[in-house]
Amino acid sequence: MNRTKLVAALSVSASAIALAGARDASACGGCFHPPTQTVSDITDERMLLSVSTLQSTLYDQLRYSGSPSNFAWVLPIHGTVDVGLSADVLFDSIDVLTETQINPPAPN
Repeated sequence: MNRTKLVAALSVSASAIALAGARDASACGGCFHPPTQTVSDITDERMLLSVSTLQSTLYDQLRYSGSPSNFAWVLPIHGTVDVGLSADVLFDSIDVLTETQINPPAPN
């Protein structure tokens, strides 16, 4: 009897979800790797995002310490997307332009 109630409840829940319609997903993406690896396999990430009325451009740099064959990075997108390979010089240039500058106060 309990199994019948469970199946009925799951059927009603699934029907309610199906009737609710599709909704936009709000996500930033994610890393997928074998369950034996830990999240700490991604040791660094840097992102540059450029947004305008015509397009958005994301430069994403990851440092991953595991096997490349065990790694996948997924980003949710909408519409047509161009994917390319960037160069380290982009992030190196931004590092130079945005590095911390400490200016001591003028002596009295």
